[in-house]
Order: sequence, then structure tokens, then C-alpha cells
Amino acid sequence: MKKLLLLFMIAILWMGHITAFAKGPFSIITITGPGIKGEVNVKKNPALLDFFSFADFTKPVEAPAYPGEGYEVTRSWKDSITNAIQSFDQLHYYSATGYVYYDGLLGDAYSEYDGKWYLADTKIKTIFLSEITPKNDFIPKGDFAYITVIGQGLAGELTLTSETFVKDFFAFANFDENKIDPPADYDPDFAFEISRFYIVDSKAAAFDKLVYYPDQGYVFYAAGEAGSPYIEQWFTANPEIEAPFRAALSERARVSLVPAGIFVVLLISFGFIYFRASSKQK
Repeated sequence: MKKLLLLFMIAILWMGHITAFAKGPFSIITITGPGIKGEVNVKKNPALLDFFSFADFTKPVEAPAYPGEGYEVTRSWKDSITNAIQSFDQLHYYSATGYVYYDGLLGDAYSEYDGKWYLADTKIKTIFLSEITPKNDFIPKGDFAYITVIGQGLAGELTLTSETFVKDFFAFANFDENKIDPPADYDPDFAFEISRFYIVDSKAAAFDKLVYYPDQGYVFYAAGEAGSPYIEQWFTANPEIEAPFRAALSERARVSLVPAGIFVVLLISFGFIYFRASSKQK
């Protein structure tokens, strides 16, 4: 009899556990994290409101060594009787590396999914970022008129208009996903200051300023428009930008050598003429 009673109680608890995950979509999720001022509330995007929207919590994985910086997501129900919002669970989503850490159910409840790592649903990244980006004061624009470069080895300022450097706001680094802690191994003596410009009312207007370290593969976002979440932060540089950037520097160096070469030829010619004239006078 006691065994039957115990089995009955376990069954009731298990049914309650299942019911907790079968209530249908969440009413609201609240997001905080890098680049977000305050918090972002999502209420009308079904793709983000399902229990398994971010990951399949039945398939845990080993903890990643470097998941990166994550967004904290709190998911809540709306009580159908009182209309009060009740927080249900919490997770951390790492959009850059594609991982989800399920912190677990809130309050005294718990589940077998709590405190484990999971692979994020690959479809969720674009949907998630589209929800948090418009909530920031700063929206990347891209399509610059030109950029200027100054730095070691350049004789003056280099102006570049190639689409490789001006078309995409994220040409030098993905500022949304590749933020890093200040590196200890960057070389301050081999850096290039990059200023990016728009043309506004027929006048050049500076938009932002980057410091690019091609040898180490870093970008420091030095200055930008008010509201930019990237200012004074470090990022890993896009590796595909290094080759065209170095090619542009080499081209500038070759152009710079032409006047110097002409000057040397003229100097030698003048010296030859002068000494030849002096010899004839003797």
C-alpha cells in the first residue's frame, strides 16, 4: 500500500513537472546585455516565445571554453486571472558562439535542464539580433563616402574609397559579436588610425574613428556618434580585411616613392652636368 501511495505521489509530481513545460508560448521575454540600455521586452515575436526557441534542452553539451559575452533572457507568463506577469525561467544566450546556458526555473522550482549548456538553434540568431538592435539609440549605417588612414610608414594621410573599406559598417570588425577584453599583446607602435566620413550637404562629416592593429588582428573603436554602444571597446578584426588593407598601404608607398625617385635622378643629373662643366673650364 505504501509503495502504491509513493508511486502515486511521484506520478502527480511528474505530471505537474510536465504541465510546467506545456503551457504554450511565453507572454514576454526580457533581454539585457551588451549594447542594450536598460532592457528589451519582446511580446509579439512567436519565434522567441516558445520554450525551445533558443535551444533543444533535451540535448545538453559540454561547457564551451570561451563562450564570449552573453545576453540574459528572463521568460515570463501572464496570469490569465490577475493579469500579473510571473517570471518563469532564465537563460543566457551567446549569439557570437552559438551557445545557450539554461540557468533554470525561477523560485523554488527546478528541472532536469537547469545549469547545463546547449547548442543554440541556428535560426534564432538573426531573429534575436533584429529585436535588440532597434532598441538601441545607435543603428549602424555603413556606406561611407571615404575613409582616411594615418599611421606608421605612411607619408601623410591616405584616403580610400574602395567598397571594401566604405560599403559595410562592419568592414573592419563585427562590433556586435566580436567584442573582447582589452588585449595585453597589442603593439601601440604599429597601429593605424582610421576615420570614416559621410558627405552631408556637400561637406565631409566624420562619423567615427577606429584604431586598427593588423599585426595582432585587433580593432579599438575610439570614437563615434552619441549613443554608440561600441565606443572605447576592443574587438577582433575581420581577418579578410588585412590583405586589401596592406595592399592599399603598399600602393601608397609605391606612389610615394615616385617623386623621391625623380628627385634623386634630377640630383644625379645636375651633379653630372655640374662636374662636367667644371672639368671643361679647367
